[in-house]
Amino acid sequence: MAEGERAESGGAPGGPDGPGPGPGRPPSAADVERAEALKTRANEFFKAKDYEQAVKFYSAAIELNPGNAIYFGNRSLAHLRTEAYGAAPRPHGATCPLVSPQILVQVKEVLAKLPTLVETTLKETEKVTVCGDTHGQFYDLLNIFELNGLPSESNPYAKYTAQMFALFSEVFEWLPLAQCINGRVLCVTVFSAPNYCDQMGNKGSYIHLRGSDLRPDFHQFTAVPHPNVKPMIYANTLLQLGMM
Repeated sequence: MAEGERAESGGAPGGPDGPGPGPGRPPSAADVERAEALKTRANEFFKAKDYEQAVKFYSAAIELNPGNAIYFGNRSLAHLRTEAYGAAPRPHGATCPLVSPQILVQVKEVLAKLPTLVETTLKETEKVTVCGDTHGQFYDLLNIFELNGLPSESNPYAKYTAQMFALFSEVFEWLPLAQCINGRVLCVTVFSAPNYCDQMGNKGSYIHLRGSDLRPDFHQFTAVPHPNVKPMIYANTLLQLGMM
């Protein structure tokens, strides 16, 4: 489709002043401003559930300001809602902290094959760690790994009811509800977010279950320092509206 035709349909990448920045050329202040305006229009289409138009406007914003990771994340979610999985690849060199649609599709395919109740058998010499929701507290998650070791075949973790980031909403419903260990212990969850929202003062915990006796061994831990990021930062308009 020609540039003028795209302008008439509302999806021109550079607006009336032409295309955005080229390779290695940073966007101008005017490009950044136009990109934000396009993103705002895209958000409006997203809220109206017109995901195809949202994709067009997010793509136009990306062409004007390809260094803005939020545009890529929003467009990926719009693609997910249209079920156009994997249709929004990132350009070479672009950095985006959000998960790509391809990964989400693969996760959904794996989870969809699992039963609602996962049954696990432990040998007498084996153990499993039951870890609950960390509520997005990344540095406390790292602390759990430091205290208890990284997940591996010899150090498995059982985790349920985790609050996923917005892009995981499409696969969240496929998570198993619980796990049954050796047909005797039903594991649902435990709270693993210490000092919840940086204000509750609570401890977090995880549980060890050993195949020899299956008695729960509770381990408590306190919160660790983290960068000055507002609590529940993920519970913003991205979660409420499905995009940022």
